[in-house]
Amino acid sequence: MRDAARDLALSGGYGLVEAAFLDLASPDLEAAVSSLITRGASRIVVIPYFLTLGTHVGADLPRIVERLSRIYHNVEIHLTAPLDGHPGLGEVLLDRARDSVRAASQPGAKVVLLEIRDIAPAVRHFVFEAPELDRLDFVPGQFVSFTDDVGGRAITRAYSICSPPDGNQFELCANLVVEGAFTPHLFRMRPGDTVQMQGPLGDFKLRPGPADSLFVATGTGIAPIRSMLLARLPRDDSRSYTLLFGTRHETSLLYGEEFERLAARHRNFRFLPTLSRPSPEWRGLQGHVQKHLPQLLGARRDADIYICGLKAMVNDVRSMLKGMGFDRRRILHEKYD
Repeated sequence: MRDAARDLALSGGYGLVEAAFLDLASPDLEAAVSSLITRGASRIVVIPYFLTLGTHVGADLPRIVERLSRIYHNVEIHLTAPLDGHPGLGEVLLDRARDSVRAASQPGAKVVLLEIRDIAPAVRHFVFEAPELDRLDFVPGQFVSFTDDVGGRAITRAYSICSPPDGNQFELCANLVVEGAFTPHLFRMRPGDTVQMQGPLGDFKLRPGPADSLFVATGTGIAPIRSMLLARLPRDDSRSYTLLFGTRHETSLLYGEEFERLAARHRNFRFLPTLSRPSPEWRGLQGHVQKHLPQLLGARRDADIYICGLKAMVNDVRSMLKGMGFDRRRILHEKYD
């Protein structure tokens, strides 16, 4: 619900957006309306986040809106219809159906772990093979889902592919979450072990067209971006590609030496690592990735921006880009939590 409100604000249609709740969470509608008025709103639209006309939409919300209209008589407060009946809902349903068909058209396969290597503290690189397939077809940026029995329960988790298409092999990188539901199981796997895979799936992909690209990543959010760069750079020197990659420490710059080699080999690629907790010897960029966006982009608004990492970073960068005047259609993102 809060993510939906945040995405609506980032879409550019309305500058003031609040999530409000009728039960079990805060703020309630009265507190949200008060906040909007304090922030300067003179007209408020209440959108029921419900599918159909039930008790909340038919009785509770009209009663609350009528009461608030009496309290704030100088402010227009309007209540919209529920989501059901809007023509756009049909397209949403079709999208869900298409996603399901795409997933079903790629039946699950048992994949074999071929190789592991630690690439940073608590971060591991995995090489898998799908022996049942002649070729694993995917678009760089997509992910696969693994399912296995963990503690007597079937657990499924998604991991972005970090390699370019290469026959029936693919690579992943994952951060060990000690209390996680699946990564401890993944880290216990050894070459020769198998796991059930579904996919590849996902829409985090390079856009067609002539625009330059800026990639903004933190932590293991580098995985799909590495896949994109390794697939695209060898065959495209007509556009520029810039990678702004943020971590805390230099030891956590995943694939850093590889990106340095790519930058030396391809004149249209820049690698800009930035550390939030650098050592005294570090001579590169410092601070979070957000800090460097204004200087890096300057007056440019014609580049495509790809963002991947934890939700807080992704939301901050999207908000900054919107404030800088970027068309939201140029901003593609993937959140990892």
